[in-house]
Amino acid sequence: MQYARSIRTVAFAGILLSTLPGCRKDAGPASWDVDVALPLLTTRLTIGDLIPDSLLAVAPDGSVSLVYTSALFAVDLDTLLELPDTSFVYAYAFPLPGNDSFNLPPGFPVISQNNMLRFDLPQ
Repeated sequence: MQYARSIRTVAFAGILLSTLPGCRKDAGPASWDVDVALPLLTTRLTIGDLIPDSLLAVAPDGSVSLVYTSALFAVDLDTLLELPDTSFVYAYAFPLPGNDSFNLPPGFPVISQNNMLRFDLPQ
C-alpha cells in the first residue's frame, strides 16, 4: 500500500510539473500578419471577348472555330524565272513612198513577227 501511495504522489507531481511551463506568459503582446485578397471587380469573359470577331466563326450548333487566313508561302517571280539583264534596241526605217504619207486600212497588221522564248522552269 505504501508503494501505491508513492506512485500516486510521483504521478501527481509529474503532471503538475509538466503543466507549469505551459502557463508561462509571453513577453510581448499578440500580433497578426493578415494578408487578405478580395476581388475589386467581377466580370465574365467569353472567347468572343478575347479573340476579334473577324477571326471567329460560329456554327449553327454553337461550336466556335478560329479562322486565320494568311499566305502559306510567297514566291517572288525572280525566283521562278531567270531573265537576262540585257536590253535590245532595233532601229527600223519605214520606207515611205513619195510625200511621206500613207494610209493603212483598219485591222492591217503592221508588224507580224512571232518570237518564241523558252524559259527553263524548275519542275
